[in-house]
Amino acid sequence: MVAGELLGARGPAVSYTPIIAAHVKLEAGTSVEVQVPASFNAYVYAVRGGGRSSTVSFAKNQLVEYRRDGGSVQVTASEALDFLLLAGEPIDEPVVSWGPFVMNTREEIVQARDDYLAGRMGTLEERT
Repeated sequence: MVAGELLGARGPAVSYTPIIAAHVKLEAGTSVEVQVPASFNAYVYAVRGGGRSSTVSFAKNQLVEYRRDGGSVQVTASEALDFLLLAGEPIDEPVVSWGPFVMNTREEIVQARDDYLAGRMGTLEERT
């Protein structure tokens, strides 16, 4: 669990709006159903493996999108599967993107790029 609350676990990241950000691992043939508030948009992104989410099949590097689709996200692994579950309330703000960066204005994108190039984005640690 990265941020928000899911299945009784709370992630360490602080967010300004309610979100769920989780890395989920499933063995082949197993399923998970995650309750998501009906007002949230949700995304399932396959990092490794493939599966089925509701009626949509997906493979590695594919994204399944739920737009305020109701109270849950269901995923079944057709093979060993790692996926990211990202969900949150839509904030309906302007969107400007550049590469992996998404901000609200061009000026914010330039600042994000400058911060990245200067090494001010932090580091990721792998936990087992």
